[in-house]
Formats: sequence, C-alpha cells, structure tokens
Amino acid sequence: MQAEVFFIFRLHSYITEFVKIILLWLDGETLDQYVKRTVGRSQPLPFDEVLQVLRPVAKALDYAHGKRIIHRDIKPSNIFVVLDGERKIRDVQVIDFGLASEIRRRTGFTSLASAFP
Repeated sequence: MQAEVFFIFRLHSYITEFVKIILLWLDGETLDQYVKRTVGRSQPLPFDEVLQVLRPVAKALDYAHGKRIIHRDIKPSNIFVVLDGERKIRDVQVIDFGLASEIRRRTGFTSLASAFP
C-alpha cells in the first residue's frame, strides 16, 4: 500500500504570505452513492465488491492507527470509491478525517485528544 500524504505549506515573501493547499482529485462517488446507483437500497453489494471496498479501507485504517490516529467517523459517506471509465471500482479512499483523534499514552492508560483542533 502506498501512503499518500497531503501537505499544507506556507510560502513567505517580503510583501505578503500565501497559503497553498494541495489536494488529490478523485473521480468517483461515495460508497453510499455507489451502492444506491448500482444495486439500489434493498439489495446488498455482491461479495466480491464488498471485499474490493473493505480491504483498502482496512489497510487505510490500519495505517492511520499505526500513526496513532483514530478516524472516529467511518461510514459509507466517508468512503470514496474511485471509478474507472466504465464506472467500475478502481480504487477506494477513506476521506473526512475532521473528527479524527490522536492516541496519546499517559501513565499506563490511553486517552484521546483531537488531532485536528
């Protein structure tokens, strides 16, 4: 798995200061949109597609947990399905870390602190 890192950096000049944010463009839809479009509300996704979605989600969460970050809001609308030209799943991304927390260890117990105040 390749981790993609997004940077926020400042460019200082003698006159003014600029803030640049670089984001990855994703072409697709959220998992809840994908399910509604492909199988409808009353049908489950086929098992092979479930695995195709859950494997990268589990890897992404494992990676975040390894960096001591807990997402705290995993749901279909925070899982983004990147589609190919035929509208089939090409990649899966976990999005919206707005409620994420950092795991901090203190004197033998674990506490959570907001990673993004």
